[in-house]
Amino acid sequence: MANEKITTLFYDTSRNSPPTIDDIIHHATLLQRMNKIELTQDECHDLGSILSRCERISSISLRIFSVTAEMLTAIFQSDEGSYDFPLEKLNLAANRFGTRGLTAIAPFLKSRRSLDRLDLADCRIDDRGAEIVGEVLDTISVKLLNLVCNQFGGVGLARILSSANSKDLKALSLSG
Repeated sequence: MANEKITTLFYDTSRNSPPTIDDIIHHATLLQRMNKIELTQDECHDLGSILSRCERISSISLRIFSVTAEMLTAIFQSDEGSYDFPLEKLNLAANRFGTRGLTAIAPFLKSRRSLDRLDLADCRIDDRGAEIVGEVLDTISVKLLNLVCNQFGGVGLARILSSANSKDLKALSLSG
């Protein structure tokens, strides 16, 4: 069952050169290891290369994987593909990558048309990071945004709320 999920995540028959089964198995192993050890930069680059060539991914969860800003750059800024998939949910909660991480993933987020759910809870987002979240909200539609347990203050909150007011945001989760 787990291999079927990984196959669905990484294998796409509509591309001329889809990832091979060896690619899928290798990256399934990497995903299993993420909970135990930090991925190397090369492994993140490989994962980004695979993701950038897929077309059918609707949900990515890297929750509590100790994802760093450098890892986010390698995963979500590959120059090998277009990241042209209909992503609906992105969960990066509890990674504590802060503003540097948001800076790394902002171009990817801004390239989306919309997201049903963006979970950035407990990512150590400060006022500057809240500015980046506001820029993302200015660019795309997000229906549910989770920002629980971050470090921004009134300035950051005001920026997020000013952007959230003009888009399709249905739910915003905030708490200390």
